[in-house]
Amino acid sequence: MTRKLSGQTITIIVLAILLIFVSVCGGVYAYYSYNSNRISGYITLGNLKISMSGNSGDSGSSQIYVTNGLCVPGQSLQNSPLTIQNGSNVNIYIVVVYSLTAIDVNDPSITVDTTMQEKVIDIGNDSWMDYIYCYSNIDKDEDVQEGEETIEDMERVRCFVNLTPFKPQDESITVIEENQLRLYNKVGNEFQSKRINFTFQAYAIAQQSFSDITDFDSKTNDEKCEIIMERLHESVKFDFNI
Repeated sequence: MTRKLSGQTITIIVLAILLIFVSVCGGVYAYYSYNSNRISGYITLGNLKISMSGNSGDSGSSQIYVTNGLCVPGQSLQNSPLTIQNGSNVNIYIVVVYSLTAIDVNDPSITVDTTMQEKVIDIGNDSWMDYIYCYSNIDKDEDVQEGEETIEDMERVRCFVNLTPFKPQDESITVIEENQLRLYNKVGNEFQSKRINFTFQAYAIAQQSFSDITDFDSKTNDEKCEIIMERLHESVKFDFNI
């Protein structure tokens, strides 16, 4: 004989089922939330901060003060020192981009074209490689087809590159010691009776920016300079402030 369930019994059964359902779902929710909390987190980007000081002590581009008005190639220019204050909290490579002008002391309209000269100055510090970074400015000239660029279509940036990464504790970095700046001893007579002006701008790029290049350490110094300058060039949006 079939026994008929009362309304109260049916209600108890439904409530029991709902309680079991809520308990199970609640447990699953807690499990997923727990895992999400464990994998959540944050990252802090490394801080790249450097400042350069010449005679003025200001950050940004600096000019070296030269007291010796008359000099010959290889002779000290009696310069003030050029140093960099490192405030970065990660390992960095430092590049010092520089420009120089040579103007006749009697006729300012007469200048020396230093663009194509491979080496003009000597800083007396072998830790810094004197490097010329060349890149195409083909995109600025619509009349020149790709692959047809000439030497006139190339930008040339003079720089000193230090291939030893500086650590956060390397707070004061010397680029040019006092009285160590000289004209390269092989520059020509075109520099006679010329006033030489120098401007320097320092840039930093994190060492980890090159972690994807597995054979970086095995490359030649020139290859390392080229790689560093290429990535630095991209990071400053193809515009060196000098």
